[in-house]
Amino acid sequence: MLIHLVRLGGNQTCNSIETLLSAYQSDLDPLFKKLKEEIVAKCHMAPDAKFLVDENSKRHAINPQGNYDTYLEAYYNHRYGRQKAEILQYFLDVRQNLQELVKQKGFFNF
Repeated sequence: MLIHLVRLGGNQTCNSIETLLSAYQSDLDPLFKKLKEEIVAKCHMAPDAKFLVDENSKRHAINPQGNYDTYLEAYYNHRYGRQKAEILQYFLDVRQNLQELVKQKGFFNF
């Protein structure tokens, strides 16, 4: 939407877009930190100590001699680490290609 405002002449430069992209990126760390706190609070070890029960009550088999915290960290990184990396990459791509994105023109046929 911000790119469309630049195209329509609402902004003469992309500085405001770059500032907002930076703000969005910096907000990701606190957001994912809070998400991790929520996930940690919802996950638990099953009573038989053979399963990690995730935030959706799904059971994940684990080695009973393993460390619960290690499994929980691996679960979180597997589930949400890639998502965070993809979001960061998206912001990086938009920032790098911002001028080209603003220059693009097109239309939809309905």
